Amino acid sequence: MDNILRLLHLVLDKLNSDPVILRASIGFLAVTSYLCLVRCLRWRRYHDIHRKYEKKWREGVLTPAEAQEIRLLSSFYDCPMLLHKAVAFALFKTYAIPSISKLLLSTKELSSSERMPKRFADTEILIATFVGCPISGSHDTTAPPDPTKPAEDPRAAIALARMNFIHSKYKISNDDYLYTLSLFILEPARWADLYSWRSLSQMEQEAFFIFYADVGRKMGITDIPETLEELKAWSEAYEEVYMVPAETNNLVAGYTVAELLYAVPKKFGMKAFAERVVIALLEERVRIAMLYKSVPWYKEEPKGRLSYVFAKLAVMLGIYAAMPGPQFRSQGYRLEEVGPQQFEGAGVEEVFNNAEKFQGCPIVAPWRPATALRSEVVDRSHS
Repeated sequence: MDNILRLLHLVLDKLNSDPVILRASIGFLAVTSYLCLVRCLRWRRYHDIHRKYEKKWREGVLTPAEAQEIRLLSSFYDCPMLLHKAVAFALFKTYAIPSISKLLLSTKELSSSERMPKRFADTEILIATFVGCPISGSHDTTAPPDPTKPAEDPRAAIALARMNFIHSKYKISNDDYLYTLSLFILEPARWADLYSWRSLSQMEQEAFFIFYADVGRKMGITDIPETLEELKAWSEAYEEVYMVPAETNNLVAGYTVAELLYAVPKKFGMKAFAERVVIALLEERVRIAMLYKSVPWYKEEPKGRLSYVFAKLAVMLGIYAAMPGPQFRSQGYRLEEVGPQQFEGAGVEEVFNNAEKFQGCPIVAPWRPATALRSEVVDRSHS
């Protein structure tokens, strides 16, 4: 014990004799203490909600009201902005289904700069209300509904009823309803896996399913799968069949992206960059169905001031040896023309003749350009 006290005394003397070391030690201690505090508090609600409901979840007796309380942990506390964007992209993803995009286009709600903002605001109000207000009408998640007493908070029920009224004015298939519902269940977990500081636990994912399955039943949706895994399989199978390219997909997606990026300035290519970010967040199947071009496999020439600055900076940092430009054939190339500049366009027919010998059969378009074919026909006619 004496040795420990002596060592502590020596350390304190050293700190007091050197202000730099003292300040550094205090800073290190403050940062370490803060990180430890964050670690403890960050997981406190997570552990509390799992202790409260894990037994009922494993027994398969969670109610929609309890599931709603569980899902509020991630949506309202741990990663609210991320999961808000996940739901927004879930709605955006439905535009890759032609039957959905065709209906939305026919309503003209998304093609009008005057009506679109209100449509988005209305949608967010209704969804935020039945998600955030008690789905049972009672703030006590354990209390069963009592038909003799008025609801403590009926806003969720009112929002759902209003949404059903609006939907009743349009002809929407049950499968399109169910697919949209599935994305509200599945996309938050997918986004959390990709972008959040933590993934959703299995109990949280099941809570999303239980809550939204109840919402779906209140919407009159039928044939909702019994389990989360069955819903995943159904949603994937639905996409494989019905998520196909269509002009209506592209139009509705374009109107939506334009509205989302309304405040982004066009200067320095900022809006074009933001549009690419949106497209980059899409899954490949969604991108194809929306008729968005894929990222070029080659390095494009700078097309705007911002991209030029980035390319120039990359050269200065040694990432590129030179600026991308026509000298590197950024417009693409033909195999039969590759080589030193003085040989470009020369020997094309010879290349194809030898290639045909290797193959033992003719080489035709698109591999062989029409000009080469015409030259060969002329040569044969002269011979």
